[in-house]
Amino acid sequence: MTSGTQRPSTARIGDALRNRRRELDLTLQAVADGVEVSKGFLSEVERDKASPSVATLVRLCDILGITIGSLFQHDNTAVVRVDARTPAVLGGTDL
Repeated sequence: MTSGTQRPSTARIGDALRNRRRELDLTLQAVADGVEVSKGFLSEVERDKASPSVATLVRLCDILGITIGSLFQHDNTAVVRVDARTPAVLGGTDL
C-alpha cells in the first residue's frame, strides 16, 4: 500500500449479531456453547475485534435464526462503485 492510499473499511457485523442475540434473550455463554467457540471470542466478534471463519459465522447465524446475507444488508443500498465498496472479510488473506 502506498502512502496516501486509504484501506477500505471492513463490514461491521458485531452490532447486528449482538442485537439479535439480545432479542432472543440468549447469553454470550449459551451462544458460544452452541457455536463451539469461547465466550471471549464471541464477545470480540460482537465488538468487531475478531472475524469469525465462514463455518463459524454459518453456525452463529443458524443459532440466531438469521441469514448471513442479512448481516451485510443496509437500508441505504444504491449503486456502489468498486473502489467505494465495503469488502466482506470472511477470514484468510486476499480472498
